[in-house]
Amino acid sequence: MRTQHMKPNEKHISRTQIAARLALGAFAALTVTACTSKSVLQFDAPSGEEQIFAAPPAPGAVQLRVLSSREYKNSVKAILGVDVKPDLEFGARRNGFETSADGLLDQNLLSALIEEAPVVAENYIVTNLANEYPCLRDVPPGDQCVRDSVAAVGFKFFRRPLTEEEINDYHNYYNERRAIDDQHLATVQLFSRFLLSANFLYRSELGKLAAGESTTRLTQFEIASLIAFTLTATTPDTLLMNDAKSGKLSGDTIRGHVRRLLKTADGRNAVIRFMKGWLKLDNLDDMHRNPDRYAKLQSADQAWALKREFELFVKDVVLEGAGTLRAALTEPVTYVNRHTAQLYGVQNDGDSMTRVQLDGTRRGGIVTLASVMAAHASSTDVNRDRPVQRGTMILKQIMCGEVGIPSGLDVISAGNQAASRVPNYQDLTTREQFDVIMQQSESCVSCHQGFMPFGYVLGNFNALGAFVTDFRGRPINAAVTNVPMSRGRRNFDGPVAFVKELAEDERVHRCFTKQFAKFVTGADNGPYVDDLGRYFHAGFRRKKFNIRDLIEDFFSEEFLYQRKATAP
Repeated sequence: MRTQHMKPNEKHISRTQIAARLALGAFAALTVTACTSKSVLQFDAPSGEEQIFAAPPAPGAVQLRVLSSREYKNSVKAILGVDVKPDLEFGARRNGFETSADGLLDQNLLSALIEEAPVVAENYIVTNLANEYPCLRDVPPGDQCVRDSVAAVGFKFFRRPLTEEEINDYHNYYNERRAIDDQHLATVQLFSRFLLSANFLYRSELGKLAAGESTTRLTQFEIASLIAFTLTATTPDTLLMNDAKSGKLSGDTIRGHVRRLLKTADGRNAVIRFMKGWLKLDNLDDMHRNPDRYAKLQSADQAWALKREFELFVKDVVLEGAGTLRAALTEPVTYVNRHTAQLYGVQNDGDSMTRVQLDGTRRGGIVTLASVMAAHASSTDVNRDRPVQRGTMILKQIMCGEVGIPSGLDVISAGNQAASRVPNYQDLTTREQFDVIMQQSESCVSCHQGFMPFGYVLGNFNALGAFVTDFRGRPINAAVTNVPMSRGRRNFDGPVAFVKELAEDERVHRCFTKQFAKFVTGADNGPYVDDLGRYFHAGFRRKKFNIRDLIEDFFSEEFLYQRKATAP
């Protein structure tokens, strides 16, 4: 259950009262699953034609989502044309995705927003007010001017028309402020109040309950917001809002908006963010923001080039190229500049990112990009590849498998004991070291056998994603055998054969639709996203696993906009 921090039609209250009210109504805390007493490994069973859902899934839950800092900044820029200070960062991730579903508008965040709001409002009034609402500059402005301005400004901030009561409320508030302060300050306070309104700071997915119905349906304006924030991370644009006002947002009209938005810079960036969340690449962005924390990096420029490589790959293969999941998993292409060319054994002396066609013998596809491998590896030692991290990423993110970590296991002590028992332990390859560690306990073996093959098969990539064949003169063994895949148990001699099998694995295909369901809905693991994944897998397969088609199909389905008729 989720509760509002502020009532949608809040009256003017003091900063202290606002902070207290918001702090009292926090979203439900993120549930943390306890470790089990023994390792647990589960896969979703391959669906098969007979298991694909023909009927739409049951409606999702109503919810309110607090804007992330990205959405807040983008929305302020879109509405007022001014920038928010760049160091204002907030938001929550769930399952690797920045969905805002677990966001908390707590007292600390509210205090920061209260401090920022008058600064933003002042900046807007000085730079843009005269061009957009010139009558508010009149001394005094007429009542009709104030009411019309409040209605126009509120429509942008609330992402819906204001009620007559809300217009009266804001109109009266403005007049009260003018009676106490001067007109300029009253205008600052008026815009600040919009910036701090729950109707702005929360994305509503509550819907309206029709007579005789057991489920709500999102309003046209809520649909516009869901589409816009998911695909552009900002408030709905004029075209979306016009169709919402006309009641046209359904079916093919929504498809048209999705196609249009995916062609914009914001839309393309949304797909990149989804793909990053899918592969859990938080470290890739962190390397770019904080290169000093990563001793393995040769320079800050290298961190930027790795981040840019991933973005350009997604734009090339997913947004402009074949656009299929198979292509994303196997296409032997990348982008490098002089800071990353050596990771691929190619020549490039410039700072510009250049497209490189790979021969496909050592790597191919998104998983084997240097950027992805670098994000899932040691942050300090360039020679350590972290098979546990890579293996669990493949298992959990790409296959939607689950693994429970055994409780009562001291991993550090196990490693120290292995190092003390084996001569020249530090000269062993990472795989050899883990083989020694796991021999110490059946718990280690039972847990690791479920995902370690996925990490070992990627062992030829060092912590910067370069392809290497040995470690201190010892050959790196990336071959794995008897690996459970949808088409049966398989043997792989290295990463290329493995990613080709991933591209054909039905469990991978269905997991991808499930991950996209999480990205759109903000829902956690559970029956709802399971059902969505199964349902959309059917169309995804029919359309040759085209990612752009999946996005269109997802938003054009009517049941996406239905909600259980329960209180948030």
